[in-house]
Amino acid sequence: MNTVNRNTAYYLLTGLNLSLQKMPRRNPDIQSAQEALDEALNVFNPSKRHSPRALDYALAHLYGRFVRLIGLQGFKLDPETLTWWHQLKDFMENDIHEELSSISQPRGIL
Repeated sequence: MNTVNRNTAYYLLTGLNLSLQKMPRRNPDIQSAQEALDEALNVFNPSKRHSPRALDYALAHLYGRFVRLIGLQGFKLDPETLTWWHQLKDFMENDIHEELSSISQPRGIL
């Protein structure tokens, strides 16, 4: 992942994280979503240097967990958080789709 895409992903992850933190913590789905975000943000943290492949895996893993939470478990996001999720999803499905589609997930990631 190039520097521009890395920075864009980090910006979107940070915005999604800040928005998600405003939602009530009573729901266990929020805790699961927060854990997924924390893992991805740890990999994308600018002070750490991870391989481009690790960044791809982190995004793919986050995407898989959010899709399962929203699609299969019916997790409802508030409007602000949903907007951030749609921006991240659009970025992943359009801007870096080819990069992400070239990776194969290690067993147990998704």
